[in-house]
Amino acid sequence: IMDTRTKKYKNLTDDINKALKMEKRKKKHKILYKILTILFIVMVMFFTYALFIEPNIMLTHEIHIKSSNMTDDFNGLKIVHMTDFHYGMTTDTKYLKRVVKEINRLKPDIFIFTGDLIDQTYKISKEEKKEIINCLKDINTTYGKYAVTGNHDYFNENYEDILKQANITLLNNSYDIIYNNDSSVLIYGVDDSLYSTPVIDILKDQNTIKANYRIVLTHESDYTEDIAFNTSSDLILAGHSHNAQVNIPFIKPFYLPEGAKKYYKPYYNLNNTDIYISNGIGTSSFKIRFMSVPSINFYRITKATD
Repeated sequence: IMDTRTKKYKNLTDDINKALKMEKRKKKHKILYKILTILFIVMVMFFTYALFIEPNIMLTHEIHIKSSNMTDDFNGLKIVHMTDFHYGMTTDTKYLKRVVKEINRLKPDIFIFTGDLIDQTYKISKEEKKEIINCLKDINTTYGKYAVTGNHDYFNENYEDILKQANITLLNNSYDIIYNNDSSVLIYGVDDSLYSTPVIDILKDQNTIKANYRIVLTHESDYTEDIAFNTSSDLILAGHSHNAQVNIPFIKPFYLPEGAKKYYKPYYNLNNTDIYISNGIGTSSFKIRFMSVPSINFYRITKATD
C-alpha cells in the first residue's frame, strides 16, 4: 500500500513539475514574442521614417560667425551653402524648387554649392536638365553664385554646362574676389580631391592674393585639414560626408564615404580656421537618412568686436 501511495505521490509531483516547466516555457515564449514584436515594430518605424519621412524634410541651419578679419563694408555678410543634392536618388525638380524658394527667402549675398548635383547612378533627361538650370538660375544674390566639383560631378557631362547656363561660377583651383569700397572677400575653390588634384599653394601666403576675409570651398570634408594647416584662410566650407547620413545613438557611424572618414561632423576649428561641413540634401549609396535631416546652411558673418 505504501509503495502504491509513494508512486502516486511521485507521479503527481512529476506532473506538477512538468506543468510548471510548461508554464515557464510559455511565459518565456510570450516574452520572446513580445520582444520580437517590439523589435519588428521599431524596425518598421525606423525604415518608414528613414525612407519616406526624413529624406523629404528640409531645414535651414542658421550659423553666426564672428571674425576680426571681417570689415565694416561686409559686416553681416550672408552666405547660403548648399551641397550634395544627388538629383535622382531622393530628390527631384520639385524638391529643388523648394530649396531655391527657401534660398531666395534668405536673400543671400553669396550662394555656395560644394558639389554632387546629380547622382552618378542617374541619367537626367534633356527636360530635367532644363528644369535644373532654370531652378538654379532663379537663385538671387547680391554678389554672386559659386561652386566646386564633387566626386559625382566628374561622372556627369552636364555639370559644367548646367552651372554655366545657371550663371554659377565654377571654381576649380581658381578664385574670385568680391569688392566693396576698399574691402574684399576672397572665394577660392579647390578641385575634387578624389578624382583630381587640388591646388592650394597660392593660398599659403596672404600677400599672394590680398583680401580681408578668405573663404575656401572644397567638396571632400577630409581635405579641409590640408587647407586649414597649409593656407591662410578664415572659413572653409565642405560637403560630401552627409554628416554620416545615418546616425544611430551610441553607435559609431557605419556609412562614411572615402574622403569623409575623419571629418564628417557639422563643425570643426583647425588652426584657428572655422570649418563647416553641411550634411547636404540628397542621399548617396542608399536612399535613407536618419538623424541627418536634409538641410542648407545659412551663415551670417559679422565683425568681431573687442
